[in-house]
Amino acid sequence: VYIYIKEMCWNSNISLNTFVFSTAVLIFIFYNNTYTQYKVSEFNSSLIYLLFFSYTSMQLVEYFLWNSIKKHNIITNKIFSIIGWILIRIIQPLMILLIIPDKFLSIKKILFSFYFILLIIVSLYKHYYNPIKFITTVASDGHLNWKWVKLNSYEQILFIGYLIILSTLFIKYPMMTIFIILFFFYSYFKYDTSFGSMWCWIINSLLLYFIIKILFILPYNEYSKLC
Repeated sequence: VYIYIKEMCWNSNISLNTFVFSTAVLIFIFYNNTYTQYKVSEFNSSLIYLLFFSYTSMQLVEYFLWNSIKKHNIITNKIFSIIGWILIRIIQPLMILLIIPDKFLSIKKILFSFYFILLIIVSLYKHYYNPIKFITTVASDGHLNWKWVKLNSYEQILFIGYLIILSTLFIKYPMMTIFIILFFFYSYFKYDTSFGSMWCWIINSLLLYFIIKILFILPYNEYSKLC
């Protein structure tokens, strides 16, 4: 499996390679956490695996989106644009909320109600005044442009809600959350219309770190040397 750092997310093959790579790494982490002493402490719950998989699955979605654009298949493009919307607007926030520790149960309930009521309100507003365009195209920078995530004016409150949900990861994973949010804003301001498609960078960067941690950092901490 190979990854092009400068061309990541630029075509169907890279999107598929990224999905296969990410899934393989998750399996690798699960194996080590289950059967070896080289355990990655961040993956202490099945929910964190599901959260990562919900993000890596976007690369599989993008694989089909790239192919639909190449083949001018409008129906397939719409179907996988809808699947992408469900992953981003529903599945990912839900996974993050479920990860919040039970000792913050009241906060979890408030944020759950806040986000999903907000999602319903914004979705209804868009349905009547600014319908979601379930179509994905190629942006001028060569990355995919998810037109279905576009939020105008007051609709952007949903984006703020998503950031609030995302920031709750800080409770259990402070360093990882800081890294994610910093990269999130970097992508947002640098890539504009295609920033969502750049998430493969951050997911693969994190997974590469976990591979290095298992293969080098943890053994070094155990033996004070690499070999």
